[in-house]
Amino acid sequence: MKLKFIIIIIIIFSLFLSALLYYSFSQQSNNQLSSLSTLHFYDEPSIDLKHINLYAIYVVAADKKNEIKNNWQQLIEKSLQKISAFHQNQFRNLSHLEYKIYKQPIIIENIDTMNNKGFDVTSLPEFFKIIEKIDKEMPLDFITNKNDIYKILVIFYEGENTAFGSAIVDKENIAEKYQQSSRIITTTIENFNGVALISNDYLNKPYGESILYHEIAHTLGIPDFYKDNQELSLDIMGNGRFIPLEINYLDYEIIKKMTQTK
Repeated sequence: MKLKFIIIIIIIFSLFLSALLYYSFSQQSNNQLSSLSTLHFYDEPSIDLKHINLYAIYVVAADKKNEIKNNWQQLIEKSLQKISAFHQNQFRNLSHLEYKIYKQPIIIENIDTMNNKGFDVTSLPEFFKIIEKIDKEMPLDFITNKNDIYKILVIFYEGENTAFGSAIVDKENIAEKYQQSSRIITTTIENFNGVALISNDYLNKPYGESILYHEIAHTLGIPDFYKDNQELSLDIMGNGRFIPLEINYLDYEIIKKMTQTK
């Protein structure tokens, strides 16, 4: 009982400290960002991030079709609304993040590693099976063809505790390494600048949207700020990924690497 009480106190103190740091960094950012005008890819000024579009796809393994909720689209939209507001707040409207949700779940069959925990999406060959299915079912007019928009494919899947995100910077090597047809690369991967995936199971947790934004941040080039379980920061790219989005923040050192002065 005493140990449980101590753990609760530690959690409350951590949340208080995170909120205090958020307020401190928020004030610093407000003052510093007033002289900044453009947002770009992390440490790469040539890639503009003024306009970002997320294209959300709901993916379900065939043996989990009975787990599809009637309100799946509303649940995904609620999470996307939160991260859109978070993104624009952190970058003080230097970047606008909009989203679009594909209206039908995409059912995946014949995944070799399918088991009671879903399918293995952390293995890239399996991931490309998902991409191939999306390629066959998602019409290309779902994606805007404007060149000045940074496009991110966000896959929500019905499974347990898997998440990753990456910018797509070497499309041809990806195709060659995993022996995928050029059609898959050119019709799906070629349309996006980044891809993120998150298990819907995460979205049931208090910090689910923090994990979601953490992975989307990777598609913008932002690295992890933790290594071998050693936390290097308290923001959303480090230890903050396990606290609610409402009291989270991006470290100003990250923001500085993504902005240019007038």
